[in-house]
Amino acid sequence: GIEGEIYDFYILKKYRNIGLGQKLFDTVVKDFHNRGYSCFYICVFKGASKKFFLRNSAKLLKESSIELGSNSYEEEYLYFELSQDRE
Repeated sequence: GIEGEIYDFYILKKYRNIGLGQKLFDTVVKDFHNRGYSCFYICVFKGASKKFFLRNSAKLLKESSIELGSNSYEEEYLYFELSQDRE
């Protein structure tokens, strides 16, 4: 099965495009690797930062929709495999 999960991953707009998101993501990936995980997934709103996650080797796992109050949102579940040689 899939061992790790990131439920939310947000960087406020004023902190974007300075490398903070990549540093945070790399730290999470390193932690998952140190725990012995071989894979994980993240759930994001459809289209939200998808380019960022694709640059980090994401693969689309599935799509779904959720209802929050009277609004409907599309979500994407993105899958990542961790390489065994990662430090």
